[in-house]
Amino acid sequence: MWKTLAEIAFGTVLVGIPIQLLNLKLARRFQWVDIPSARKRHRESVPITGGVAVISTWAISVGGFCLLNPAWASENQQALITLAVGCGVLVILGLVDDLRGLSPGWKLAVEFLLAVGVLTQIPEVTEICSIWSHKIGLIVWPLAIIWIVGITNTINLIDGLDGLAGGTSLLVLTGIGFLCLLVKTQAILPIVLTGLLVPSVAVFLALNWSPARIFLGDNGSLPLGFVISVTSLMCRPHMNSWIMIASMVLMLGYPIVDTGLAVFRRYSKGQPLFKADRYHLHYRIQRLGLTTRQTALLLLSLSLYLQFTGICVNFLQPWQAGLVIAISMGSVISLLQLVFSIEQRRVVRLFHQLQNDPEYKNSENVASTRTVIHLEIGVLLETASEDSALPYLQVMRALELLLKTMIRREDAIILNDQKLSIILEGKLSPHGEVSALVTRLKAKLEAFLTLYGIQGSLASIPIKVEQLVYVKPQDTSNPRVKKVA
Repeated sequence: MWKTLAEIAFGTVLVGIPIQLLNLKLARRFQWVDIPSARKRHRESVPITGGVAVISTWAISVGGFCLLNPAWASENQQALITLAVGCGVLVILGLVDDLRGLSPGWKLAVEFLLAVGVLTQIPEVTEICSIWSHKIGLIVWPLAIIWIVGITNTINLIDGLDGLAGGTSLLVLTGIGFLCLLVKTQAILPIVLTGLLVPSVAVFLALNWSPARIFLGDNGSLPLGFVISVTSLMCRPHMNSWIMIASMVLMLGYPIVDTGLAVFRRYSKGQPLFKADRYHLHYRIQRLGLTTRQTALLLLSLSLYLQFTGICVNFLQPWQAGLVIAISMGSVISLLQLVFSIEQRRVVRLFHQLQNDPEYKNSENVASTRTVIHLEIGVLLETASEDSALPYLQVMRALELLLKTMIRREDAIILNDQKLSIILEGKLSPHGEVSALVTRLKAKLEAFLTLYGIQGSLASIPIKVEQLVYVKPQDTSNPRVKKVA
């Protein structure tokens, strides 16, 4: 069986190359492409059907393995059919979302149903969940559903940089397959599934590495995340069960952390949880000055380190495993803290430069009660300094000029505490005048982002309206405002 698996894995590469090349040709012919926009880095239309070719190649290789091993195929028929249906549905769902757009609610509903199907139709997963239900109770079943749906979407959320989602999937699949191979209670099914999916992803990654000739798309990231989540639940516990769980979480540490930060960030700012923004870890690292390849290599190196650690802890004593896991988590937290600290210092430096510029002297004509519209433009300033052909100072001046076309002579625009504030004379009606003004402001900002090719979205520029009293301090370069009591 192992010789057959190795031969088919090699054949997967040979089959995958012409399938991907044909996929490229068909995608361009039928315009299944991702069109450049203000929030996307690529400058030309790029085919977005990479996932279709990846899953098709994998399906062919698994089918070939089943033909050469009919007894194994018969034994695992139910699991294979469940996975085939799940991946097929997610490929179609992702492709529709890529080309037409779908609401997040529809995708989550389908993913939830597929997760329930996995728990009830794949014996390996059902058995492991049953074992855990005797230890921690019935809560294991909803936790397993959350795991499948969550991991399915984590791969989708990190798919924003050439080679990142594909490379991360390749490393995680390799880690899961290797761990299943090393433990005493070998799980043959996940070894075969991951062993044949890895070469298919590798062929795609050769075309997806920067500069990418094809994108994975939701039609690839969703089924890849689905397979990763399911195969991770098939790996039987070895020695201490909690170590196996911790190792799986560790191996998927990077996409889990990035997704967790995205959910927390959007929830805390009152933004839609599924609204795209430019604050994912790969964007933040790249804004510090790294190229696309350097950023991808850095994060893939982190993922490789987590795969190695996640495998090794299964062969240590419990106290040793706990120590290694704690050190690994500390390493990830330290990296995040370093990135955020550098980013914060950079933003503060850019704002200080703006505040010291003579064209940004604050207006002296500011009095008592005012209606203030705040724009948090930190991310706009960062992306403008990186992506625009003009210096960021010129871009900000252009933004100020655009905003001045919306206000009166007696109104003012000030830069205050990393916000751009539009201070309007008098107290305006929140559901009438202010609402109309905010609607116009959003339309102008959307046009501004497109005009200057700034890779941001309105979701990354929160708009807040307050009724404030202006307090003029001695230091006129740093005005303050406070809420009306």
